[in-house]
Amino acid sequence: DAMPARRRSGQRAFIELERRRLKDLVGEWLTVERSRAEAFVVYRREEGVQLSLERLEISLRVDRIDQLPDGSLAVIDYKSGRGSLSDWLGERPAKPQLLLYGIAAPAPPAAIAFARIRPRDCAFVGLGRTAVAPGISTDIGKSVRNRSDAPDWESLNEEWRAHLERLAREFLAGEARVDPLSPASCAWCNLQPLCRVGQASD
Repeated sequence: DAMPARRRSGQRAFIELERRRLKDLVGEWLTVERSRAEAFVVYRREEGVQLSLERLEISLRVDRIDQLPDGSLAVIDYKSGRGSLSDWLGERPAKPQLLLYGIAAPAPPAAIAFARIRPRDCAFVGLGRTAVAPGISTDIGKSVRNRSDAPDWESLNEEWRAHLERLAREFLAGEARVDPLSPASCAWCNLQPLCRVGQASD
C-alpha cells in the first residue's frame, strides 16, 4: 500500500528537523576542534585492536586516534552522554575501553579523551602528559585526587594496567561477587528476581 500523504509529510518534517539538529551539532563540535592550539592529524578511525590480558583475549575498536607533531598519539572516544574522568578511576573503572587501548599500545598515548558531543555542551574531557586539546588535563595528581595516588601520567597508566590485569584474573577465575559499581547500576538491571544485593552472607 502507498504510504498515506500525512505520514509521508510527517516523516519528511522529522528528517528535516533531524538534519538541522545534526548540522548545528557538527558545527558546535568543529568549533571545539578549531580551538586546539597544537597541530594534529586524524591518524586512524575505527581502529581494531586485539589485546591479550592475563589470557583474556579482548577485541577493541577505538573511535579515533590523532597523531601529534612529535609522533605521539591521542586516543579519543566519542560520547553523546556525559563522559567523566571518574569513569576511568578506582579499582573497577566504569568505562575502561581507552585504558585497555593504552595497555595494548607499545607506549602510553600522549592523552586519552572522551569527545563529548552534546547540544550546547561539546567538549573534550581527558587526561594526558600533553594538553592536546582544551579539556585534557596534564595535572594528574589534582585531576585524580581522592580516587588515586598517582602523581603523574606514567604512574597512572601503571595503576590502570594493574587494576585491569587484576580484574581479568578475577574474571578468568570465575569470581562473580554481587557488587554493583554504583546504586545507579541497579536501576538498569533486569535481574531483580535473582538479585542478592543487601542479603546477609552466611
